[in-house]
Amino acid sequence: MDERDFTTTNFLQWYVTEQIEEESTFRAVLDKLNLLGDDKAKMYMFDNDIVKMKPAPTNSTKTV
Repeated sequence: MDERDFTTTNFLQWYVTEQIEEESTFRAVLDKLNLLGDDKAKMYMFDNDIVKMKPAPTNSTKTV
Protein backbone atom coordinates (compact mmCIF):
# COMPACT_ATOMS: atom_id res chain seq x y z
CA MET A 1 0.00 0.00 0.00
CA ASP A 2 3.00 2.23 -0.50
CA GLU A 3 1.34 3.86 -3.49
CA ARG A 4 -1.82 4.64 -1.48
CA ASP A 5 -3.97 3.38 -4.35
CA PHE A 6 -7.14 3.03 -2.31
CA THR A 7 -9.42 2.71 -5.34
CA THR A 8 -7.60 -0.36 -6.60
CA THR A 9 -7.44 -1.82 -3.10
CA ASN A 10 -11.20 -1.40 -2.65
CA PHE A 11 -11.89 -2.94 -6.04
CA LEU A 12 -9.69 -5.94 -5.28
CA GLN A 13 -11.37 -6.45 -1.91
CA TRP A 14 -14.78 -6.36 -3.58
CA TYR A 15 -13.61 -8.76 -6.31
CA VAL A 16 -12.22 -11.30 -3.86
CA THR A 17 -15.39 -11.12 -1.74
CA GLU A 18 -17.53 -11.75 -4.84
CA GLN A 19 -15.37 -14.71 -5.86
CA ILE A 20 -15.70 -16.25 -2.40
CA GLU A 21 -19.50 -15.84 -2.51
CA GLU A 22 -19.72 -17.38 -5.98
CA GLU A 23 -17.56 -20.35 -4.99
CA SER A 24 -19.71 -20.88 -1.91
CA THR A 25 -22.89 -20.83 -4.02
CA PHE A 26 -21.45 -23.27 -6.54
CA ARG A 27 -20.22 -25.55 -3.77
CA ALA A 28 -23.78 -25.62 -2.37
CA VAL A 29 -25.13 -26.61 -5.79
CA LEU A 30 -22.56 -29.39 -6.12
CA ASP A 31 -23.38 -30.66 -2.62
CA LYS A 32 -27.07 -30.84 -3.53
CA LEU A 33 -26.28 -32.71 -6.74
CA ASN A 34 -24.13 -35.18 -4.83
CA LEU A 35 -26.98 -35.79 -2.38
CA LEU A 36 -29.32 -36.59 -5.28
CA GLY A 37 -27.14 -39.36 -6.56
CA ASP A 38 -28.91 -41.23 -9.34
CA ASP A 39 -32.42 -40.50 -8.02
CA LYS A 40 -34.19 -38.87 -10.97
CA ALA A 41 -37.34 -38.17 -8.94
CA LYS A 42 -35.48 -35.71 -6.72
CA MET A 43 -34.30 -33.70 -9.72
CA TYR A 44 -37.62 -31.82 -9.80
CA MET A 45 -37.02 -30.61 -6.24
CA PHE A 46 -33.47 -29.66 -7.16
CA ASP A 47 -34.74 -27.60 -10.09
CA ASN A 48 -37.06 -25.69 -7.75
CA ASP A 49 -34.18 -25.00 -5.37
CA ILE A 50 -32.01 -23.67 -8.19
CA VAL A 51 -34.75 -21.31 -9.37
CA LYS A 52 -34.98 -19.88 -5.86
CA MET A 53 -31.21 -19.29 -5.84
CA LYS A 54 -31.36 -17.12 -8.96
CA PRO A 55 -30.41 -13.53 -8.09
CA ALA A 56 -32.94 -10.78 -8.53
CA PRO A 57 -32.50 -8.71 -11.71
CA THR A 58 -30.58 -5.49 -11.24
CA ASN A 59 -31.24 -2.08 -12.72
CA SER A 60 -27.82 -1.99 -14.35
CA THR A 61 -29.30 -2.74 -17.78
CA LYS A 62 -31.22 0.44 -18.50
CA THR A 63 -32.90 0.91 -21.82
CA VAL A 64 -32.76 4.26 -23.55
